[in-house]
Amino acid sequence: MVACEFKTWTKLETPMELNRVGLHYAVSPEGSTRVPMFDESGLDWIVASMRELIEDGFDAPFIVTGQRRNGKSVFTLKVSRKQNPMFSIKNIHFSIESFMSDLENIPEADPRIGYYPTVDYDESITGLHNQEWQSQVPYVKVLNIIGKKRITMPVVLPHISDLNPKVTRMMAFWVYIYQRGVAEIRIPRTNQFDRGIFWIPYCAIQYDKFDDDDPFWLAYSKRKDDFISEYTKSMSEVEGPRGVAAKYAEQRNTLIRYIKENDWAQLKDVAEKLGVKQNTLSMWLARDKPPKVVV
Repeated sequence: MVACEFKTWTKLETPMELNRVGLHYAVSPEGSTRVPMFDESGLDWIVASMRELIEDGFDAPFIVTGQRRNGKSVFTLKVSRKQNPMFSIKNIHFSIESFMSDLENIPEADPRIGYYPTVDYDESITGLHNQEWQSQVPYVKVLNIIGKKRITMPVVLPHISDLNPKVTRMMAFWVYIYQRGVAEIRIPRTNQFDRGIFWIPYCAIQYDKFDDDDPFWLAYSKRKDDFISEYTKSMSEVEGPRGVAAKYAEQRNTLIRYIKENDWAQLKDVAEKLGVKQNTLSMWLARDKPPKVVV
């Protein structure tokens, strides 16, 4: 039995013991759901479960939700680094284009040598959870790549309802961060009558934050801050360009979209030629509706 030493960023008020399978604890603000509570050793169980899925020929996508500043990214990064020791900052994405590029280029999982590819799609304002996702990227292609390569894919966003329903059904489990440093793990079950999905609370895990001077955390924070800054700047012009500038912007975006759809070049190469970041191209295209085709 391990006495619980509450971490400074948690707000648990009820004394409890960690790592006691079979004992029950009140978890989440939704009521009296009772599940075992673990310390960070619970992350090893998650990793073992995902690796078992991959070794059986499946992929391992999961969703992480919760309020802002509750530690969703901390939890996701800790799991990703345990799952794939070679996981790096370049495997974390904030735009659909860079996410897709990594999915297409990353090698397939190979449990024989302990290789479990992990690609994170972080909370990013636009992307997989956007309701217009089907028109931005063919989701079937994403699911096929993830499944074929047996990729571990955490998707981080505020609420599970923000995720495309077709993608929600493929999740191996759901992590709900209901307060800082405490994650509730839920596993999916299918209703035998209407085939709907309901989520059963399985366990909870207390985890600590990264040290403020941790090099990996600093690199991640800078990358995310840079994305948010660039996105905010690009969206600050609410009305967008007008007159001749609007005409040129439309022509530019039409050309970029045509190059992309015909696979003449990757967006990163187009961005390099234009002297802008790839995320900037994504924002231009997201803000500009494709011209209608007249038959």
